[in-house]
Amino acid sequence: MNYETVRFETKGAVAVVTLNRPEKKNALTEQMHRELIRICDRVDRSDELKVLVLTGGSDVFCTGADLADVSKTEDGLPTGPNAIERLNDMTKPTIAAISGWCIAGGIELALSCDFRVAAETARIGDRHIRIGFIGGAGSPTRLVRVLGMSKAMELILTGDTIDGNEAFRIGLVSKVVPVEKLMSGAMELAEKIAAYSSLALVLSKKAVKAAAVSPEHQSLHTTQLLLLELLSSAEYKERIAAFLKKRG
Repeated sequence: MNYETVRFETKGAVAVVTLNRPEKKNALTEQMHRELIRICDRVDRSDELKVLVLTGGSDVFCTGADLADVSKTEDGLPTGPNAIERLNDMTKPTIAAISGWCIAGGIELALSCDFRVAAETARIGDRHIRIGFIGGAGSPTRLVRVLGMSKAMELILTGDTIDGNEAFRIGLVSKVVPVEKLMSGAMELAEKIAAYSSLALVLSKKAVKAAAVSPEHQSLHTTQLLLLELLSSAEYKERIAAFLKKRG
């Protein structure tokens, strides 16, 4: 399957997606949104792929929407496809590998991933405020959930950018590496995760995401239901049978 605005490759059980509009600093177009959605669907359906890594290459991650390519309603609201929400809804684990500029819609794209790995030289920020705008694709909501209200408010209202080391210090990214080791660092994390049971990964991700937005009693109930789903699966029964056979 061919894509024009992104590159797609697989490395074992890991799908690697590279935004590929370097001349436009990987600004998001409607076509890019559509292609990313198709890839998310493809990875979620795959029996072989367990983790998706999203990057923009070594120079820039993403600078947000290409404002010359945004369909709008009469009220000015965007109406096109939304890959940011599709990425957020992925059932399989996702990792953003960030180098260079990651601002506006770029940070919203990164926040929709489960993990973020950043180069030390990354430049990360919301920056919508600098053009008199507000992040409509999730940055206020997800920055608060990741960082807490005070630090999220600071990043949003000042329009400041931070480097990879500061992003790691405040908990915005889970790993920071030299720029030349960005992809190896992201792949190390992806391959570690991909070594585990596909079903356990999917259900564990569901449990964690439910815990983030649900009252405690509801989250506990959801986790118990997911555990029952796992225990009744053919994959789990095969693993237990293999374990008992090995012990015997």
